[in-house]
Amino acid sequence: MRIEILIDGSVEPQIYPLNKPKLVLGSGETCDVIVSSPNVSRKHLIIVTEGDTFHVIDQGSTNGSFINEERLVPGRRTEFTSFFPVRLGTDVLISLLSDEGDVAGDDPEPLMPLPQAGEKSSSRGEESTKMISLSDLKKAKTTDLQAKRQTVIKNREAKKAPPPKKKTKRQAESQKFKFLLWVMVIGVAGIGYYNYNSKDRTDQAVVRKMGEIDTKVAPGVADASRPEETKEAVEPLTELIPDEQLIPKDRASAFLTDAKCITDLEKYLCDTLTGNEGQFGVVQVGTTFHILLNGLKYIEEARTIVVHPPHDGNGNYSPEVLEPLLRSVMNTALALFFLRGFPPNFEWEKFQEAKFSVILLDSNQGQPFVARIAAGYPPSIQKLRGVLQEESIKNVKNIGDIALNFTKDYYKTY
Repeated sequence: MRIEILIDGSVEPQIYPLNKPKLVLGSGETCDVIVSSPNVSRKHLIIVTEGDTFHVIDQGSTNGSFINEERLVPGRRTEFTSFFPVRLGTDVLISLLSDEGDVAGDDPEPLMPLPQAGEKSSSRGEESTKMISLSDLKKAKTTDLQAKRQTVIKNREAKKAPPPKKKTKRQAESQKFKFLLWVMVIGVAGIGYYNYNSKDRTDQAVVRKMGEIDTKVAPGVADASRPEETKEAVEPLTELIPDEQLIPKDRASAFLTDAKCITDLEKYLCDTLTGNEGQFGVVQVGTTFHILLNGLKYIEEARTIVVHPPHDGNGNYSPEVLEPLLRSVMNTALALFFLRGFPPNFEWEKFQEAKFSVILLDSNQGQPFVARIAAGYPPSIQKLRGVLQEESIKNVKNIGDIALNFTKDYYKTY
């Protein structure tokens, strides 16, 4: 097997053999394959070969590695196949090719030799990796690089294709005659259609004039033949994250074992927010920041606020009572976090193009589990903090969690 590396702006991709159990890619001169792009870290990605199976491992790169638009978790193995290429940052595409030949044509492309031990290749030297903004990372699409790769393939095939044959004079005249014939047929059909419709409109006007058809309705009288006007849907106060972009609970629990607080923005959230210390933290996947929140403190306070309905005498509740009670407690706990978890000097401008997924974790016999998730855009959360007050949460004790219904305009809970 081989890998093909296409850098945006380059004329031809480079192809390297996968003849080592572990292949290190990056912009540093000690890498097995040197990728000359300012957006690629010195040690960006490792490709692991085990028989006919291939995996990639991101090395905590600055601008990330992506498969199918999902950012790879640093340090975690991810399967690498020919169906889904790997994108490094915004401008490098790595595709897995078979040994039979390149998909660009029948003739396989020449392989670039891997550097020997101690051998240096051209690289970016000591230049630091250029950090790409969240907005640019969000705009970057693997499909754009794949389209450019297809353009390279087409240009290569066009050079191999024989020149098109010139038409003879007789063929050109025949084609011109057919075109004029079609124009005449379409013109005659158009004139006939216009005359027919004109006559039909004239007949309808005469009938209306004679009083046989009256489409006017007296003021204040409803016309049963006309549908009632529908009211315009009320727009939410802020933009909400679409349901298809919400992470399932079973996937959210997997973040507990992932590396956390690695990138600069992850570290900023870990150092700034209240409740994600210890084994908890922040994991960035693409433009979404998953905040693993130790909810014990917030949940305990929420239990003292939410009014508990009568139980069966043994402290037990029926399922139809227990489920809404727990939901009310967890929603109140999340509201407490949004009210108190962000400091007054929080730098919201760092996350204007991002998404927040707050994963509220409870504990069962010392083992954390996902109790509730709140997802919202940072600008919406910032607006919420302008209207959410301690009095709002105190009202839960008086009128129930209906007091927090307005938060649904700012984030989703599930």
